Amino acid sequence: MKRTLYLAIINSVAFLVCCNPKSNSDGDVHQLESKSTRSFYDTLKIMEVPLKIDWEEWDREIESHIQKHGPIGSSGLLGNPVAKVLDAENYRAILFLSPDETASPAFVTIDREGNPIDTLFLLGDNNSNDPNWFTVESSEIQDNQIIALTDSVYHWDLDESGDRIPQTKKVSVERKKFKVLESGKIEKIPVD
Repeated sequence: MKRTLYLAIINSVAFLVCCNPKSNSDGDVHQLESKSTRSFYDTLKIMEVPLKIDWEEWDREIESHIQKHGPIGSSGLLGNPVAKVLDAENYRAILFLSPDETASPAFVTIDREGNPIDTLFLLGDNNSNDPNWFTVESSEIQDNQIIALTDSVYHWDLDESGDRIPQTKKVSVERKKFKVLESGKIEKIPVD
């Protein structure tokens, strides 16, 4: 009985060694296997580019994320992945929720082993108790790996009671552009 069990174990091991695609001298089998290996990030939903994000849109995304996955984790930025937006040869670009009270969107490039390369926050803090100011922020991720950020700041003078004086309204608009390089690094570029 023991001898039969030993022979069965030896035969099983021999069979596994002979049939293991990694031990096969044909490199194509191993290559197919590695291409089929999926990352956790491949299971995320895909947001198609060009993609425009503003606070109204992002608040809906946060609500959907919380309904599906529960409260936003505070274990750090990489603990709250939302969606994949770019999938290049050397990197993936993933949108994450920042773990602070704003849950602002962070565009993070990640190498093929899952290590972060670079980060760009797409929207800043839109909440303020100061009646002088109001900001409107938006971002656009374009299909040419360009990210455009727009920050519109409205300012009013206040009357004696602290209310805005409508005719004093001023607006300033700041635009920034970034390019995601082949390496996954994010570089600021001139605005056209």
